[in-house]
Amino acid sequence: SRLSRLEIRVQGIVRSAAGFLGASTPGLRTASPQTRCSMEGGGDEQHQDLTLFVQNLLKEMQSRFQTMSDSIINRIDDMGSRIDDLEKSISELIQEAGVEEGGGATGSASHLGGGGALARPSAA
Repeated sequence: SRLSRLEIRVQGIVRSAAGFLGASTPGLRTASPQTRCSMEGGGDEQHQDLTLFVQNLLKEMQSRFQTMSDSIINRIDDMGSRIDDLEKSISELIQEAGVEEGGGATGSASHLGGGGALARPSAA
């Protein structure tokens, strides 16, 4: 009897969740006619309790999902600004290297960390 009541509760939770999400549950077993008759007496109150439980559970899950989503978006935004800063720094270094090469300074090779000129990116 206790197992069948638990099974009924689980089925009710699944049905309520499926209805709340607008999904269908094709493989869900339904309660037997005897179980349905025993549910009818206190079934409404039990159904309301289960509905509230499932709704609260779904709200909590949605809240956690939203928190994770916001965190991911913030990390992506942070990464984007870091990439922008890196691109700006690289561009400034390329411009500085071009000025030093164009100025004919002889000490520029030692300043750049070795002999030879920097490879410039193609304008394609």
